[in-house]
Amino acid sequence: MTLIAGTMQKSLTPVQALLKLAAMLCILFFALPVPGMGQTAEDLVRSGLARSTAGDHAGASEYYSRAIATDDGFSEAYVLRARSEYLLSNFTGAITDLNNAIRIDPEFTEAYMLRGRARDATGDHKGAIDDYQVVIDMNPAFAEGYILRGRSRYAMAMYEEAIADLDRATEIDPSYAEVYLLRGLARDALGLHSDAIRDYSAAIELNSGYAEAWYKRGISRFLNGDVSGAVDDFTSALEIDNRFAGAWYNRGLAFYMLDKRAEACADWHVAAGLGAPDAMVTLDELCGKQ
Repeated sequence: MTLIAGTMQKSLTPVQALLKLAAMLCILFFALPVPGMGQTAEDLVRSGLARSTAGDHAGASEYYSRAIATDDGFSEAYVLRARSEYLLSNFTGAITDLNNAIRIDPEFTEAYMLRGRARDATGDHKGAIDDYQVVIDMNPAFAEGYILRGRSRYAMAMYEEAIADLDRATEIDPSYAEVYLLRGLARDALGLHSDAIRDYSAAIELNSGYAEAWYKRGISRFLNGDVSGAVDDFTSALEIDNRFAGAWYNRGLAFYMLDKRAEACADWHVAAGLGAPDAMVTLDELCGKQ
């Protein structure tokens, strides 16, 4: 006999012990939550969010699908699955989910915004503009709505309208370096290079490590006749990203304009190695065989 906590109990035979252990395991099994068994739609969404946070967007999408199967009126699950599908480049699937989310909840601002992004990704910029308009109508002080609509308008070569949107975005929130870059691109497209230079300078002031802003300002300076300034900007872009093929190529052009043929040819040689279009042709035509 075995003494346990002051009471006398009979020792169990091996068979009895196994039966007792089996009974305990059964109780434990049914007491613990088992994935997929008895989980609510909210539980499944939480599991999906954990997968998404870990970068497993396909796994997250599966959990959101199970949440939708559990509750097909769960608009947030459609939006979350759409986000995962968007990140997996399944833009058509994302749009379908967002259509469902908006059908369930026509006031779901984030659904319109994400559908606009997905439409932009498929080249449907007009449809995207319609979605961003809804976002702006719902919240006229939401800078990102104007930014996204401005980007779509830029993609449609509606440069003046894009500038108007980006003006409004900077009035609401002047802290987006990318907005100044995009407005600079629109102004460059209209031939307003001095205005574009001011925008790129504002972007650089907000983010001095923004290689694209240095590069675009270099191009605008080149087009505006400030070739030495262009060299300086292309050099700054290359100090941030020394594999920026366009900066190597265009600095070569600027050097050539300044009668610095050796420096130009050296830059074009690097640009050709990085795959810059026309770099090899330029090398052959202006530098001879390297």
